[in-house]
Parts: sequence; C-alpha cells; structure tokens
Amino acid sequence: MESPVFTAKLGTGRWVGIRYVLDKCPLCNGTKTMMFLGSGRLWGCSKCKKGGDSLETFRHHLAQNPLTANYVQFIEDPVPPDEIIVVSQYVNPYREAVIPLGFGTMDNMIGGLAEASMTVITGKRGEGKSTMLSQITLNTIQNGHNVCFYSGELSAGRFQAWTFAQAAGAKYMEAKIDQFGATRWMVQERAEKAIRQWMDEHMVLYDSSRIKANERGTILKMFAKARQYYGSDLFVVDNLMTAKNDMDGADDALRAQANFAAELLNFARENSVAVILVAHPKKGEHEDINDGVAGLADITNLASNVIQIRRCNDGERQQHGCDSLVTVAKNRDYGDTGSHRFSFEPKSRRFVPMDGSCISQYGWTKLLDQQK
Repeated sequence: MESPVFTAKLGTGRWVGIRYVLDKCPLCNGTKTMMFLGSGRLWGCSKCKKGGDSLETFRHHLAQNPLTANYVQFIEDPVPPDEIIVVSQYVNPYREAVIPLGFGTMDNMIGGLAEASMTVITGKRGEGKSTMLSQITLNTIQNGHNVCFYSGELSAGRFQAWTFAQAAGAKYMEAKIDQFGATRWMVQERAEKAIRQWMDEHMVLYDSSRIKANERGTILKMFAKARQYYGSDLFVVDNLMTAKNDMDGADDALRAQANFAAELLNFARENSVAVILVAHPKKGEHEDINDGVAGLADITNLASNVIQIRRCNDGERQQHGCDSLVTVAKNRDYGDTGSHRFSFEPKSRRFVPMDGSCISQYGWTKLLDQQK
C-alpha cells in the first residue's frame, strides 16, 4: 500500500495499525524507524530522534540534507477519504422547510420536507392517501417547487381530473347531470384553462402504460429524467404495492420492497430532492403505526417522517369534530408527533385542516382575473 503522504521516491513502506512505517528513514537510513501517525502529520524517527507535528517540518529536515533535498517537492498532504466527514469542518446544507406541505400545523411539527429525505404515508384503502398527496403536490407547486408523480392506480385522465378539481376549489366547480341522472361536479371551463396555464410543466406524471412496464428500476430511471428535464424536486410513489420489484430472481417480495425504498432514499440523497412513498398498513391492528406499515421494518426505519391518514368513524367524528385524523407517527428531525384534525370537502375533494393555516387559493386565480 502506498503512503498517503509521499511518493515511493522516499522508499517503500507499510501500514502497521494506524502508523505508516518507512523501510528506511530518509534522514538517517535507520531501518523501520521512521513512522507517520494517522493522517501523516505526526512523524518521528526512533533512531535520529527527529520528528514533528506537521509535514512542513518534515520537508524542512529533508531540505537540510543534500541527498534528500530534491525529494521535498514530492511531499504532499494526505488526501482525506471522501466518505469520512470531519464534524468540526462540516457545513450543514439544511434549509428550513425545503418543501412545505402547505398545512400549517404539520409544517410546524416536521419542518416541511427536507431535501435528501423520504416520507412514508400510510393508511387503509379509501382513507384518503392519494387525495391528500395530490393536494400536497398542488401546495408544492404553489410554493415554487416542481413535482413528479407516479401513480400505479390512477390513469392520466383520472389523475388530471382529480388534481384539477382540488386546484379549482368548490367556488369554481359546477354541477352537471350525467347520462344516468346523477349530479357530477366539474371544473368550470374558464377555471380549467387558467389551471392548465398555472400548472404548466410544474407537475409531471410518470405514465407507466406508455412503455408497458413499471419495475422499480424503470421508475427510478424516469424520475432521473424528470429531475434533469423538468427540475422536479419532489417525487411521489403512489404506491409501493403497485411498483413491481424485479429483484433478479429474488423470491422475497418484502425484501424487494424494502430494497426499493432504500433505492428511493439513495435517489433523494444523490439528487438533493424529497421523496414521498405510499405504503399500505399490515392487516390487523397495531399499537405502533410505524410497526403497522406493510413490508419490512427497514421501510419506516429509512424514513424521516411516517404519516398515517385515517378516516374517523361516527364516534370519533363526534369526539374530535372532524372527518379525518392525520397522524405524524415519526419525526426524525424534531421528534414531535401527534394527530391533526381535518375535514373533507367532497365538491372540491380537498382536505381542510380544522386547526392552523392552509392554502385555500392557488395562483391560477390571478390568471383568471387577467382573462376578464
């Protein structure tokens, strides 16, 4: 192994524990008497008793000897390993509330979605996970960010209709009677035009049907393209169960899902983005929400935040005065956990917090005013 301090011109050497020992001391020719400790800045020879606490002093001693003076140019500071961080020299890249959720009390609790992080959202079928997610993505656009969404359940048409309704809000929905005589709420035409203009390319949807595949590797490749081409900085996978996991012949589906979650987190770290992953709960009741997420414990262990969405039963509606409870079960950055009360507005398909602030009007309404 080469010395981390200088080239072989000063002779060969080898590591002995945390010491690097030269075969011969270049100052006195002592055999295995010249040692460099750790990073190489502490050095000394047990024979000639010369030593120092910096490579500069080592260069000085070499320069005094005509036989070694020409070697001074080859002495370089050791290059520290990239994988190891000196804590005192580390500059924290953290930015407050990198991507706000758009719900005041929840943002106050978890500090928004930090870059290089993964948030797991869980809840039973029909509890509102996808609805909450699409509203969060609209809030994200309102706050100046770009979203890439993967949905394994909704077609592009249904996804668009859902998000447009949420963007419009109840004020800009109009009732229409369909062929079956049922009343359906549709986005007003002039509002839809403004929503399209406002949304522009800030939200993109990975449509797996176009290439007839939705393996985990393909999702990550498409996410990488969205990051590069559209500048997406929030990525949503809805949901883990619909993302096929071809693990090169591996039979363990749970391990495959955990590996996919790990790869999503690596993607977030490598690209300095935030990721949200939807995971269904396990069957049965679990006291700890984190333990109740389907799959291996690795999934929630990897997450910075774990959030459960649950529709209230009749008794809970009377007790809490709300339609749904959104519980932060894990909050790695700040530690605070707890439930937040939400009502649901069927006409616009929006969740409305019972406490704290939320985004009630999106930027497209300014474009609507310009149409007048």
